Amino acid sequence: MKTNIYLSTLAIFSAFSIEAQVTLTQSNHAPVIGDNNPPPTGRTLFNSIIPTLNITGNGVTWDFTNKLASNTNTLVNVFVDPTTLAGSSIYIAAGCNVALQDSDFYKSSSTKLEYLGDISPDGEIFDLTPNPVTFMQYPFSYGSSFTDVTSGTMTFPGGSFNLTGTINVVADGQGTLILPSNPTIVHNNVLRVKSTSTLLIQGNREFIHCYRNTNDD
Repeated sequence: MKTNIYLSTLAIFSAFSIEAQVTLTQSNHAPVIGDNNPPPTGRTLFNSIIPTLNITGNGVTWDFTNKLASNTNTLVNVFVDPTTLAGSSIYIAAGCNVALQDSDFYKSSSTKLEYLGDISPDGEIFDLTPNPVTFMQYPFSYGSSFTDVTSGTMTFPGGSFNLTGTINVVADGQGTLILPSNPTIVHNNVLRVKSTSTLLIQGNREFIHCYRNTNDD
């Protein structure tokens, strides 16, 4: 059974993949149609668990017993067939085979998981299809790391920007994960994956302001 727990804030993305073996592959890590993607935790909650989250090394324990008393956030985002989403043609042409229902597009293969971009409800198109960002390389285990660069465009009504970015991913911890519950949930053979990304947005947008002169001269 595949279980992924994601905790994210700004440019830092940490993932625990819980499996019988501590090696990530396409079959036990990459999303497929029907999977649920839990939303990121709030900033206050994340800051409260950073000391435990930042534990690294081999054979360590991440004990959240007294860190997360409850979780009232029940919203989830489901992975769907990309052909069911409006505007998906550019991503499908680039090999997209799974997407989140809020229009985030991904491509997975036996060697990597890539993010191709997204379409927002207001018409903004985030397109990395010429050079998608690699979220994960397979196989990936404790001590593995990689750096990937990406580029593309962000277009929207009234303008566009050029995008360039870098992502650094490292598996810097493995051990036991203890989650708050009654009874307490304990997962062995847990791999911690930390991803740090930067994105540079460059371009020009023209704003037109109209003023009405109400002075009587």
